This record gives sequence, structure tokens and C-alpha cells, in this order.
Amino acid sequence: MDVASVASAYTYLKQAQLQSQIQTQVLRNAMDSQSQMMQALLQTAPTAAAPANPPNLGNNIDMYM
Repeated sequence: MDVASVASAYTYLKQAQLQSQIQTQVLRNAMDSQSQMMQALLQTAPTAAAPANPPNLGNNIDMYM
């Protein structure tokens, strides 16, 4: 192999490595952004627990056989 082809291959590999690193960083940033938005959404959403019933409603279960 001549020097030019070795240098060309090295340059190509470095560019591919840099492109991969950039794509990975962009993906991480997107995932972090989505995570932050989801956390904010969950904090603003009402709780999943049902509201407390009045003392005379829904605290007993009638079973008939």
C-alpha cells in the first residue's frame, strides 16, 4: 500500500468515528430531554390514587351468597 491510501483510510476511519460520537451525543441529549419532560409531566399530573371516599361511602363490601 502506498502512503496516500493509508492516509486516506486513516482519515476515513477518523471521520466515521467522529460521526458516531456525534450521533451518540445527539441521541443522549434527546433522551435526556424526553426524560426531563416526562418527569415534569408526572409531577404536574394528578396522583394515580383514588380520592378518599366519604366515611359512609364505599368503605364496606356487601357479599351475598
